[in-house]
Amino acid sequence: MGVLYFARVLKRVLIWEVPLFLCSFVICCVANILRNPKDKIELENQGVYEIPCKVCPATYIGQTNRRISARIAEHKNAVKKEEKSSSLFQHIKTTGHEIDFERTKLISKTEHFNSRIIMEAIEIEKHPNNMNKRDDTSRLPDI
Repeated sequence: MGVLYFARVLKRVLIWEVPLFLCSFVICCVANILRNPKDKIELENQGVYEIPCKVCPATYIGQTNRRISARIAEHKNAVKKEEKSSSLFQHIKTTGHEIDFERTKLISKTEHFNSRIIMEAIEIEKHPNNMNKRDDTSRLPDI
């Protein structure tokens, strides 16, 4: 049962109470507000993500078992509170740049812990201009 089904039912109900031109308006508004439940919202998943700098090519690579959007909110809060343990804040402090939270992207939707850790380490290794301060690539086995 999608948005269109809901809109049709709403139209049938409203047609008896509201003039027709208002029905069409309400249906259009409702369809625009409700999203299709099959739509994928990338930052509502868990996995490995990348947060870029607005000015330079530096990026922060992270992983979480929670929603990425929740983790981004924590990063924003750490920057706002000027937490010294935050790699993002340290980048801002040393360079004077801004973090582009709006361009955060999902790199890999990975549910399993070990897979996330390995994927994060690989992505950190692939991005030489990363803001990550700990060496997560040390978790990778030597080949």
